[in-house]
Amino acid sequence: MVEIAEGEVILRTPKLDVTLLADVEQLAAVEVRAAPGWGKAPPHVHARHGEALYVVEGELALELEDGVRAIGAESWAFVPPGVVHAVEVAGDAPAR
Repeated sequence: MVEIAEGEVILRTPKLDVTLLADVEQLAAVEVRAAPGWGKAPPHVHARHGEALYVVEGELALELEDGVRAIGAESWAFVPPGVVHAVEVAGDAPAR
């Protein structure tokens, strides 16, 4: 098992850190730390796998085809394969 903060750093900027924690054939685990105002993951879709988001702290806005959902700390959401989605930090606090 990979401990948090270990792994391969994919991106490190003042407002966004992305670290790959695990990458196997059917699953990738990524830790993302994002500050308010970092921007938005553009609308995208995964054809072969879903995307699970677990929010440790802060709040995310998950944009789906039928509207925006808030995902708060200690909660999660699942986006099935084939569903267009985008994500950004909601509120004034950083999200992880």
